[in-house]
Amino acid sequence: MMTPTEPEALHDWIDDPPSRKSPAEYARPVRGLSLVTFSGTLVTWMLLMLVARSSIMGGFLASIIGAMLGAALTLVGMAWGSAIVFADSPRRGIWFSLFPPYMVLYTVQHWHWMRQPAVLFFCGLTLAFGAMYGAMWLGPLGQFAGE
Repeated sequence: MMTPTEPEALHDWIDDPPSRKSPAEYARPVRGLSLVTFSGTLVTWMLLMLVARSSIMGGFLASIIGAMLGAALTLVGMAWGSAIVFADSPRRGIWFSLFPPYMVLYTVQHWHWMRQPAVLFFCGLTLAFGAMYGAMWLGPLGQFAGE
């Protein structure tokens, strides 16, 4: 036989309990982060393309180093964004982590919190793919790709 407290406990579990920390605490703006991230990504990509144009080994090194740096930057952005979303709501955090279309939707809806993690995420993706594409087509490896 069920007691009256069981459905209430279940109801409390299904509804989001108030979080201990506000998402705004995780999303404090870092002055100049977007500008530094954009310019740092661009300068890093240009340096990698100089290395890629030097030799075939330089092309391989540039693509590997660029992919690793881009993946690291993307993971930092994703971890920061996940911390913000989980602070907002554990249910939203699970959706954010497991369902990529919801990631985009949440970022657009909460741009005031997610702006800086999104910049880190997209700059990392751009660096990773840009380094691999640039090393392949702009460096000495491009002559083999056309064959």
